[in-house]
Amino acid sequence: MGVRNPAEPHRKSRLQRMLLLAMALAVGSSKPLVRAQMDLEGLNMRADRGDPEALNTLGNVYVNGQGVPQDLTQALRYYGLAAARGYAPAQFNLGMMAELGRGQPPDLAVAFKYYLKAAEQGFAPAQFNVGNMYANGIGVVRDYFEAALWFRQAADRGIPEAQYNLALAYELGRGVTKDETQAQKWYRLAADRGYARARYNLALMLEEGRGSAIDEKTAAKLYRASAEKGFGSA
Repeated sequence: MGVRNPAEPHRKSRLQRMLLLAMALAVGSSKPLVRAQMDLEGLNMRADRGDPEALNTLGNVYVNGQGVPQDLTQALRYYGLAAARGYAPAQFNLGMMAELGRGQPPDLAVAFKYYLKAAEQGFAPAQFNVGNMYANGIGVVRDYFEAALWFRQAADRGIPEAQYNLALAYELGRGVTKDETQAQKWYRLAADRGYARARYNLALMLEEGRGSAIDEKTAAKLYRASAEKGFGSA
């Protein structure tokens, strides 16, 4: 039987949060610089009218130094204006900036507060982050039940890391009643999205007949697929 390191989900989740930061803060970064410069005037006009999407995009522009000098203080100002208008992506970005200490000292409690605001609006990356922070006691008191609730919401919206963490919760009975059939279900959904660790854990369950009948043939395919993604244990 494979051995799982309890710290591994947290390390992977933190990496995913950093990847989400790159995704959330890089809006428009694929545009040529000249195009970005041309768009700035229009963005500023929309921002002056209080358009939260434009305010958030200007935050992205200043974080990336896209057509302007990088200025994290300005980025925080624009994100703050958008967040005050209830714009979930900006609330998420403020959470990231607080968590990673960009333009300010790191503050995990503040990061959690902003993630929660975005999560409560149904913003899936924030729902995953809230679940992860509850699961690991980051910026909030550890609460596996709350973690599972938020993982479920993000998992329902197709976030594979949330599907994996929800499956792990069901497998271990952490915050939910232990249910290996449910664990297999959520591992499978994450595995189908190419998540290597989910493929590995699902393979373990199939090899050992936990949550279903033994299926060594499928387990072998999953181990290979996980290994081809570079997952060392597979």
